[in-house]
Amino acid sequence: MPEPMIELDLTTPWESVVEGGPPPGRRRKRRVVGAVLVGVVAAGLLAGAAPARVDEPLFALDYQVTGVYLAGGRVFAGRYKPGASGQELQALDVRDGRVRWSLRMAQNQYVRSVTASVVVLVQERGDPDDAVSDVAVHDAASGVRLWRRESVRVFGRFGGRMLVEDMVDVAEPERRFVVDEGDDGVLRNQAPELREQHLLALDERTGAPGWRLDVPKGNRLSFEWGGSWEDLVGMAELTPDGELRAHDPRDGTVTRTDRLDWSGAVSWFEMDGPEVVVYRVGDVGGDVYDRRDGRRLWHWQDPEHYGGLATCWPGLYCVQDQGGTAALDRRTGRTVWQLRQYNSLLGMTADAMIMSVWESPDLAPGPVAAVDPRTGRARTVLEGWNAIQLNGSRVVVWKAVGQRDAILAELDPATGRVAVFGRAHDWFGRPECVAEQRTLACVVVGGLTAWRLP
Repeated sequence: MPEPMIELDLTTPWESVVEGGPPPGRRRKRRVVGAVLVGVVAAGLLAGAAPARVDEPLFALDYQVTGVYLAGGRVFAGRYKPGASGQELQALDVRDGRVRWSLRMAQNQYVRSVTASVVVLVQERGDPDDAVSDVAVHDAASGVRLWRRESVRVFGRFGGRMLVEDMVDVAEPERRFVVDEGDDGVLRNQAPELREQHLLALDERTGAPGWRLDVPKGNRLSFEWGGSWEDLVGMAELTPDGELRAHDPRDGTVTRTDRLDWSGAVSWFEMDGPEVVVYRVGDVGGDVYDRRDGRRLWHWQDPEHYGGLATCWPGLYCVQDQGGTAALDRRTGRTVWQLRQYNSLLGMTADAMIMSVWESPDLAPGPVAAVDPRTGRARTVLEGWNAIQLNGSRVVVWKAVGQRDAILAELDPATGRVAVFGRAHDWFGRPECVAEQRTLACVVVGGLTAWRLP
């Protein structure tokens, strides 16, 4: 029996339609996506659709926009400077798009992050692969520069501070791929750069150092992120003899020490809950250890994947490729289930994983499905809509209407219904979107549009 499917025809008056669809096992070739939308989507998602009024956008800029950021009730837009070379950053009022301030950006300078308080700009030094930058921090309300620091490597932010590595007295390192293909065609973990690291926690308003951590040569660092790749919530340090130290990012102190039954050179490692995945130099794949007693649980090996193991549900690791997703038991490595086609995790409900399919070259929309984490079965499927990757609790989708327009909708977390909130004009290709509270801003082919979410 085919899975239930929802299909909305926007060329006719709104009516809910439920009809049979293809089974979730149908295979399609897709690109793998590594980004994960962190959020909570209520159970019952994709259960139905409801009529909604199509609203006009809050404002629109029709050309020369290169990127968009959203924080503190302001839209920050990177734009090519009219009549001159280079770019400028504009801070716009989220209500009407009025320019509150603007500043010219230097060559090779870009926005690293924005908050309600500050805008962080980084300017690359030398080869972009070196990841060495000069940082300039500006007040988000006025655009005035607060402080500047040269020769750092930025890791992330936490609690009003920015974590960086001081690179002033370090020769520009030779960057190495973490995983690289050998002469035999097998992807192996590569040796990292070996040097001392000097971490500084800088006050985001003043640039003053709050604490410093000196990491000896040979030790490796791993970071735990929150709602976005920039929000740091934890960090750990692994020594060559297997000592694992958890650090409090607020002051850099060691809060816990464990010992893994292992020693050697580490390419990188990842810690999440009671399991630690260690990717040793020269190996294919990684070893999973129990953090509590240090014993090795199992070895994961897949020569076709760069991304490694990713936590996708309590007790499960997920491995995604062009063909779909495989879920592995975190304690044993046993394959719990395999799901073809769906290879992008959008979010989670109380009892389901919300998944989609990464776009094909022809930009055909991929289905969005509620997947049972116990069996890997796609329970319900929403066809014909494109999911927008966002950081936050909202799930937004869009659908082309005619040749040049698109309709945008939100999957209501309370009812599971699709609520249309906007129509976009001159919408081509995939959008770059950000959301904050009830505001959504998207850039498509140089044009910026902002909407009020339901």
